[in-house]
Amino acid sequence: MSAETASLSAARIEPVVTCGYCMNCKYFKPVAYKQMGDCTNKANFYIGYGEPDPQVVLSGAVIEGDEGWGWHVGRNFGCIHFDAVGN
Repeated sequence: MSAETASLSAARIEPVVTCGYCMNCKYFKPVAYKQMGDCTNKANFYIGYGEPDPQVVLSGAVIEGDEGWGWHVGRNFGCIHFDAVGN
């Protein structure tokens, strides 16, 4: 095994099963568009302008939000950070 192949094997990440849909998640906040909403999980998603905080987790996302809204997700979007309403 070459050093490059060994490095790629070590970096391989196991697949993650989606736990649930956004519409059933406590972080989902509906917006004016019927099928869309905002994800308010600030621990895993950085929405801002400019360079992100270096502490954003590996399973998170950085979204540039210079228009004031950041990003919207569909009600049926699934995510590994799902946390059911009521938890």
